[in-house]
Amino acid sequence: MAPPSTKAPRMPVTEKHIASLRSHLDLNDPFDAAVWAVATIAWHGCARLGELLPSQSKPFNTSRNVYRACPRKSGIASNGYEWINLFIPYTKTKKFRGDWISLTSTNDVSDPIHALQNHLNINNDLPSEAPLFAYSLSSSSWGKLSKEAFLARCAQIWALDDLDAASGHSFRIGGTTYLLLLGVDPWVVMKQGRWSSKAFLLYWRKVEEILPLFIGDAMDKFTSIKNAVSRLGSL
Repeated sequence: MAPPSTKAPRMPVTEKHIASLRSHLDLNDPFDAAVWAVATIAWHGCARLGELLPSQSKPFNTSRNVYRACPRKSGIASNGYEWINLFIPYTKTKKFRGDWISLTSTNDVSDPIHALQNHLNINNDLPSEAPLFAYSLSSSSWGKLSKEAFLARCAQIWALDDLDAASGHSFRIGGTTYLLLLGVDPWVVMKQGRWSSKAFLLYWRKVEEILPLFIGDAMDKFTSIKNAVSRLGSL
């Protein structure tokens, strides 16, 4: 039997982390616009950072890394919420079969769809084979936003607000926790993060808040039904 892991659980990226980024990033700057788009997509989309950004030490490869011409789908749901699906050519679990990241408009300052559209508008003159989150350096050149450069910029900003730095996976953990605390059904969260097993339970943080939220809601629904039945019985 394998010994239990001694690794401390990674801390999630929280709403405070996201608000800090929004406060300090210049969304008219090509580099910062790309950073903001990645941050909101990784967090709201419960995505692995490696699915969105290449490593600094490895060459960019369109067979493994998301690029400008990768398929995208968009629409408006029956409830009026805008959505975009981004295809990523390689994932940890599906390998080269790829998968889709689903994004839903949040209609607030951290809206991932607005952040993506802003990034594409600011960095609009790049070749179709360039990384999706590449940014303009001049009228004729562009730079690759790597995981390392992205995390360094985030850490730089969070230090200004006395927030702890976070790892790349902390965006996936934080996004998962955020959705659960909103009251989103855990099975929907599981689908959002593209988990195929209950392994996603390992990503839960703030369990002391999440469990009472769902159990309390279930009890409220039961009490409401019980009271309705009681009223019917008294007629």
